[in-house]
Formats: sequence, structure tokens, C-alpha cells
Amino acid sequence: PIASMTRLTKHFTSTSDTSPRSNHRRETTDDDLNLSASMKQLETLELNLMPLADERIAQLEGFGFLKELNLVDRKNGCPEEMQAKVKALLPKVTVKVQ
Repeated sequence: PIASMTRLTKHFTSTSDTSPRSNHRRETTDDDLNLSASMKQLETLELNLMPLADERIAQLEGFGFLKELNLVDRKNGCPEEMQAKVKALLPKVTVKVQ
């Protein structure tokens, strides 16, 4: 039997990312987020280095089924204002910031 996937880690990059590690990555699109939101079997989602403008934060509403959402940006951190918006949008989801 095939085990169902319950955790997804998504690494984001920008078009200005020129690091060697970004060569295999492409910029994450809104369609990528929508596809991830359709994976209702997920319990945990980790978003690494995702730029979260207000329009992108609104798209996270589709992840209300998650148990946990981890926002990771070790280089720049995650602004308090952005954290508050995400937590308000997903009140039943445990939002962690690293």
C-alpha cells in the first residue's frame, strides 16, 4: 500500500536568487500554492523563504485544513505584522515561525 503524504516542505526562490543551490529551483507561482492547498491529506506544511506580500498571505486561506504551518526564513526572519496576519487568517492552524 502507498502511504499518504502528511508533511510537505516547499522551498521558494525568487528570480533574483543566484545562489548555486537555486539552480534547480524556479520561482513559485500562485498555481503552485493552489496545488499545494488541494492536498487535503497534508497535516504540516513548511514554507521556506517565501516572500509573503498581502496578496500571497490571502492565498494561504486555502490551508485552513492544516494542523501546523511552519514559516521559515532564517536569513531575514518573519516580521511580526506578517505573522499576525497569517495567524488571523488561519485561526485553527498552529503557525510556527523560524
